[in-house]
Amino acid sequence: MTEDSGFTVEKLRAVALARLSFLEGIGFHRTPSRETTDSTGGTVVYLATHVGLIFSLDIRDECVDGMVVRVRDGRMTRNWEAGGYSSNIFTHLVRHAGYRGEVKNPGQQRESILVQQVEGWAELLKHAGQTLLSDRLDSLPG
Repeated sequence: MTEDSGFTVEKLRAVALARLSFLEGIGFHRTPSRETTDSTGGTVVYLATHVGLIFSLDIRDECVDGMVVRVRDGRMTRNWEAGGYSSNIFTHLVRHAGYRGEVKNPGQQRESILVQQVEGWAELLKHAGQTLLSDRLDSLPG
């Protein structure tokens, strides 16, 4: 990885504003107060009433991961907390939404890997994540 690789927390947040803005049009809101930044990466957090989405950047692995979490009373609750739920978005869609396909990233190959990864998460949610995006109380299991 080089200094100009484009894998920075600032770049992730800028790309998220552009590529994940559709979330704000359907009831999610970006929550900077819940985002983290450290020497190896950072997060972008979008919360709705029942569903939260966390996009995490790992600078060393040059990877953007996506996680879904349960939201209760405006607070993210994960698997290890009472009544919580959290899962990788892809894994959740396979296990709970019957997703079996592959979404082709429509991003141009000239775009950075970081942009392609964020766009891939956006397209996966649009294509197979309607249950999550609907933000119903029953959007997440148990």
